[in-house]
Amino acid sequence: ACIVRRARPCPPSPISRPHGADKKSNPPGAERQSRPENRGPPRKPKPAAHARSAEPAVAGPPTSPAETVLPGAVVCVVAQCRQCRQCRQCPPPRPPPRTCRPLSPPAITAPASPARPAPLPTYPDAPTTSFRGRLGYPCLNTLLRARNPAVFCARTCRLERIRREGLEVAKTLGLQNTADLATVLRWNEHFGIRFFRLSSDLFPFASHAEAGYTLEFADEALQEAGRVVNAFRHRVTMHPGQYTQLASPRAAVVEAAVRDLAYHDEVLRRMKLDEPIDRDAVLVIHMGGTFGDKDATLARFRGNYARLPQSIRARLVLENDDVSWSVEDLLPVCEELDIPLVLDWHHHTIVPGTLSADVRGVLPLAERIAATWTRKRITQKQHYSEAAMRGAVVPHQRRHHSDRVRALPPCASDMDLMIEAKQKEQAVFELRKLHGMDGCPAEIFGLGVRREAAGVVP
Repeated sequence: ACIVRRARPCPPSPISRPHGADKKSNPPGAERQSRPENRGPPRKPKPAAHARSAEPAVAGPPTSPAETVLPGAVVCVVAQCRQCRQCRQCPPPRPPPRTCRPLSPPAITAPASPARPAPLPTYPDAPTTSFRGRLGYPCLNTLLRARNPAVFCARTCRLERIRREGLEVAKTLGLQNTADLATVLRWNEHFGIRFFRLSSDLFPFASHAEAGYTLEFADEALQEAGRVVNAFRHRVTMHPGQYTQLASPRAAVVEAAVRDLAYHDEVLRRMKLDEPIDRDAVLVIHMGGTFGDKDATLARFRGNYARLPQSIRARLVLENDDVSWSVEDLLPVCEELDIPLVLDWHHHTIVPGTLSADVRGVLPLAERIAATWTRKRITQKQHYSEAAMRGAVVPHQRRHHSDRVRALPPCASDMDLMIEAKQKEQAVFELRKLHGMDGCPAEIFGLGVRREAAGVVP
C-alpha cells in the first residue's frame, strides 16, 4: 500500500481519503500504544513515487466516519480504483519473503549403459556391394558452397526486388549460377561423380506469371555447361518442386505447372546435350494431392498430360511420394501413358499402399517398373534416402532425410541411383568407401589431396 503497510487505499469515490482509514482499523495511536518499548520509535513512512500530500486533502465534508481524514495522515491525491481498492499508480505491496527449503541430496543411480546403435537396414536377395552404377547427388555441393567466394547454383532474390530494379537482377543471378554449374560439373568429374541433379532455382522466377522470362540471354553459358556434360558423359536431371501439380482441380495451378515444366525443359534444351544424354535428362515430378478422390485426380492428370508439348512429355517421369501416392497407385497410369516411374525406396517404406512396407513388397514390381524405362530407351534411375531419426515411427518424422546413408537398395547395376541426403556429395563419398566401389580417387580415402588443381580440389 501507499504508506501504512497493513492498510489498503482506494475509496469508492474520487474524493481523496487517508490510507488506513478503514471501518475495521484501529483508532489513531492504538498501534503506537501496543508497540513494545524495545522496538524503538516507529518508522517514518516513505513517500510514494507519484504526487502525495502530507496534509489532509478533502474535496468536501466527510459523508461517513470511514471518510474522515485523520490528523497527520498521508493522503493519496490521485484517482483510485473502485474495484481493486488500491491506488492505480502506487506500487503494489511486496509479497512476503519465501522460505527456502533445503534441497534434498540427489539420488545416486548407477551410470546408464550406452545406447546401442540402431541396426542398419538390410536388403535380402541382393548384396549391396553388387551395385556398380552411377551414384549422384542433388543440386548443391556442400564443399564448394562453403568456399569463399561460394560456388553454388541457387542464387535467388525476392520478387519485390525484381519489381523495383527490373529483370536484369534475376538474369544476372542466373548467369552467375550457370557459370558455377560448369565448375561443379568439373569438380564432380575430378572425384568420379557423373550423375547430378540441376537446381530448379538456376534462373530465379523464370516461370513466374508476372516476372517470367525466356533464356536466350544465357545461351552461351548453358552451352558451356552442356559441353562439360558431353565431354565427360555425365547424366543431368531436374526435379520441379512440389507445387508443380498437373492434376490439380484449380486451373491457375495447372497453368503455373505447365509454365514451370516449360522452363525446366528450356534449360535442358539450351544445353545442347548429345544423345543419349539428352534423352536421359528427365524431369521428375510428383502426382501431388489426391483432393479427396484419386480416380478423379488421375483423370485430370491424363487430360492435362495429353495437352503438354511433345518435348515435355518426352522428359516427364513420375515418382511415388511420401504422403499420398504409392508405387501401385502410379504404376498403372505410367504403363497406360508410357511414362517412366521413378522408384523412391524411402518413400515406399512410408506410403506402401497395400504392399509390404519392407523392400520385399516392391521387389515383385521391379520388372514392370523397369519396363516403363526401357520402352522409351531411357536409363532407369531410382532415389534412395534414409530417415534422420533412427527408429522413427510417425510418418512426418520418417520423411526427414538423414545427413548420410550407409546402405544400398537392391537395384540393378545398370541404373543410376540418386542419393538424397543432406550432406550431398559427402554422403556419396562415404557410401562409396563403405561398399568399396570402384573409381574412388585417393582424396576420398584420405591418402592425400592433390592441390595443384586450383579451383577443383576442395
